Amino acid sequence: MVMDTTDAKQEESSAKSISWTASEFANSHKNAGWYLLFFGGLTGVCALLFIVARDFMASISIFVAGLLFLVLTAKKPRSMQYVIDAKGLGIGSKFYNFSSFKSFNLTDNNGIANIDFIPMRRFAPEISIFLPPEQGQDILGIISEHLPHDERKENKIDQLSKKLKF
Repeated sequence: MVMDTTDAKQEESSAKSISWTASEFANSHKNAGWYLLFFGGLTGVCALLFIVARDFMASISIFVAGLLFLVLTAKKPRSMQYVIDAKGLGIGSKFYNFSSFKSFNLTDNNGIANIDFIPMRRFAPEISIFLPPEQGQDILGIISEHLPHDERKENKIDQLSKKLKF
């Protein structure tokens, strides 16, 4: 049997699997001043709400929600194991087939290359992974064989969260 060179390349890339370890999400360092500013702003918003609406329960609810949010911002990211092959993407113990995504977008997150996978389902969340610099081109090669690249602008919520170091 004679194999065409394009068939050989396609078979070689489909058998290729790349694995790496990376952070679960981007973590910006927040100093004590950041936490004080957040706590002061939260207290000010709750006080203003109480003064304007005279609703003690709403003020307390927003304050508690803000404190819970503050606790979540202090969470440190875990190191996750990533695997990519011709079938899809594995993150830890979960596996996502390429067929569950309609495209991908390459972004830069504080100097680290980041790939956002855009899901087929309307309300499914995007999946984001960080690329290791030494394997980035190989990983992009595998992904681009199965999904189209969708150049998208960063939405306003993501821009704001980066400015606020969330």
